[in-house]
Amino acid sequence: MALLGTSLLMATDGITSAMTSHYDSFFHDKVAGVRDATAGAPASQFTAAPVGCELRFFRPVTPTEVIKLVQALPDKQCSSDPAPTWLLKANITVLAPFPCRLFLLVTRSCAIEDEVSLCHADIKESWHGLG
Repeated sequence: MALLGTSLLMATDGITSAMTSHYDSFFHDKVAGVRDATAGAPASQFTAAPVGCELRFFRPVTPTEVIKLVQALPDKQCSSDPAPTWLLKANITVLAPFPCRLFLLVTRSCAIEDEVSLCHADIKESWHGLG
């Protein structure tokens, strides 16, 4: 399984291909590690929300809001971060439409995996627009 459809992005050189492979492996290993660490844990217990407490209405997130939030992040990171904060900040204007579209699609359908594939066209369009 490729992370966020990175296999659909056309690598312009070996470095880009190696980077997408690295990120894909990083997240796959991270998820596998969490699953292994929690395999023997007791089942989750949930408490019903109070009457009248509902999260039924979401409004779309705009690229401007995403850019503002990312730019407000502190300029620090740790070794477990998949990308340095400075790199995310430097590229957020290109990346911002993706989380906006993904959030909109997910909140409309309450599904993630199928909706990520619908966002690939947005990523490819942004990717090719850089050239």
